Amino acid sequence: MKPVIAFVVSGGTESPMSQRAQAFATRLDAYRVHCLFRTGRKGAAAMRFGRQLRSLRPDLCCVFDHALDGVVATATYCQARRIPWILDSGDDIVALGRAFGRSAISQSATRWLDRFGEARADHIVVRGRGHAERYQARSISATWIPDGVDVAQFAPVTLPDEPSASNPLVVGLVGSSRWAGPDRMCYGQDLVDVVCDLIQRNSLPFPVRGVMIGDGTGIPVLQMQLRDRGLEHAVTFLGRRDYGELPALVATMHICLSTQSDDDVGAVRTTGKLPIYLAAGRFILASRVGEAARVLPAEMLVSYDGDFDTAYPARVANHIRELVHANTRFTNRAECIAIAHSFFDYDVLATRYARLISQMLEARG
Repeated sequence: MKPVIAFVVSGGTESPMSQRAQAFATRLDAYRVHCLFRTGRKGAAAMRFGRQLRSLRPDLCCVFDHALDGVVATATYCQARRIPWILDSGDDIVALGRAFGRSAISQSATRWLDRFGEARADHIVVRGRGHAERYQARSISATWIPDGVDVAQFAPVTLPDEPSASNPLVVGLVGSSRWAGPDRMCYGQDLVDVVCDLIQRNSLPFPVRGVMIGDGTGIPVLQMQLRDRGLEHAVTFLGRRDYGELPALVATMHICLSTQSDDDVGAVRTTGKLPIYLAAGRFILASRVGEAARVLPAEMLVSYDGDFDTAYPARVANHIRELVHANTRFTNRAECIAIAHSFFDYDVLATRYARLISQMLEARG
């Protein structure tokens, strides 16, 4: 009989964590994998997770995302049953809480959750090699299994023509935007600033437009900034889209932006968008931080200074001008697809996950 594995997902069935968990679940043929998803409020979700685990009686659990409900429910159940569990964590949650400007009480609770998860989990999976190195320096066992992508799903079928006088250069990104106050840069701010810089300085031989896929409290703020500059039509906001729609939408972009701050938050990340852009064969402009700095070619990297670099968008815009004047080809970047295959293909990553699960089950007999 195949061992039973429970994937406890701190998110709904359409969340990024769900995409990751289900991608692995469908590829781990040696096990019977059951995905348990968060529903309702966090406190009630923890109780539901506990009831589901008691009914399922798994041989090993894996918690996707370092969140309170999944971690506490799984740690409690696994301690009682004396079975191993894995914490699959993509962020430095303490640094992320500071970056979002959370209250002192909230940050104190996050520090407790961080220590609790690290102490109770039998093994930790992280998505950035920088994160793994930090854990290893503290003698905490961690394995690097980054954010992934189904490369075949995002393989470009139709590609945009190269930019021309009749075909705008399209700069875009995917992700939700949370407004964190006037002293912070919300997600998508770099896109708005880069596109406005390129248009206002009129330094390219063809028009430019931006595209953002995603929702959140930051979107109205970005739209207001565009109106204030008289460029309300320069960026198209497509809102939240189903994951299955992303391949066709990303394929319309010439340049995809992937920006991480050069601090404790950015240094440990891959971000789930980077593998998508790579698999789609897009030209990427990323900050020279975290996993992007390790896998992307030099021409796709731009320096970022500290946790909040107001000069970064102008630096990106200048780099785009240099790329255009050097007659850079923006469509069908085969080297990006090759990087996706090497580092982020779920078929490759699932093999590593299966090996880790097997080792942990054998260790517990």
